[in-house]
Amino acid sequence: MPAATPTHSCRGSASVVVAHNAAFDRPWIERRLEDAGDLDWACSMSQIDWRGNGFDGLALGHLLGQTGWFHEAHRGPADVDAVIQLLRHSFADGATALSSLRTRSATPSWIVRATGASFDVKELLRERAYRWDPARRVWWKEIEVGERSAEEFWLAANVYSAGRGARSMGPTFDEMNAAARFRYGV
Repeated sequence: MPAATPTHSCRGSASVVVAHNAAFDRPWIERRLEDAGDLDWACSMSQIDWRGNGFDGLALGHLLGQTGWFHEAHRGPADVDAVIQLLRHSFADGATALSSLRTRSATPSWIVRATGASFDVKELLRERAYRWDPARRVWWKEIEVGERSAEEFWLAANVYSAGRGARSMGPTFDEMNAAARFRYGV
């Protein structure tokens, strides 16, 4: 089926888009709104430390239930109201989920891809919180700017050292910011 021709503009009505699963939502929205690609994005699911704040899940309905609310899931307006309510939640330190999200989404990071990593090191990568990207056929993860050197050393010792079977000389790093993050589902 051919892609729908965008008929709506979002420029002027938003400077940041908040989605509960931005990696899923961003590509879908950008196909439908002609200038959505210029916006900053934030993800209330992955950019808030829910587990560190005592929550035991990441699904919107589950998080909302743990804050004492419920909603009719997977209905556009209800999901919007649910995210707004969730972002109002205050953590034990007094900070709201929204303030946590704003700080994290504005912080630059790196997407590191273990390009050419051998199948034999997949468990090491998984244990280090790398995820498999089947479209690109590569293990990847997002790291903070200050973690880059440590990650390069770890990869050199565990993935790219002699005898590890890597088909590449080293990883690739892509700098991320709120405008670039979640653009391709990563």
